[in-house]
Amino acid sequence: MLTKTEPFGGLPAELEGFTAEDLEAAWVLAPYLVALAPQTPHILVAGSDHYIQVHQPDLVAAAVRLVVQRGS
Repeated sequence: MLTKTEPFGGLPAELEGFTAEDLEAAWVLAPYLVALAPQTPHILVAGSDHYIQVHQPDLVAAAVRLVVQRGS
């Protein structure tokens, strides 16, 4: 699991009814998601907000390869 370390940036205009603060409040659930699968690596992605795939695409690709290898 990849987890952001920075606050949510600008939200898409079509995301009505939520603020960045609402999403940050929900993000406290991330450790509980990790606990559901303790064998899964949990990587905190320094310097990235929710859009890790934009800021650090190589890291996302490596995480996907790790998942595929573990499933083989």
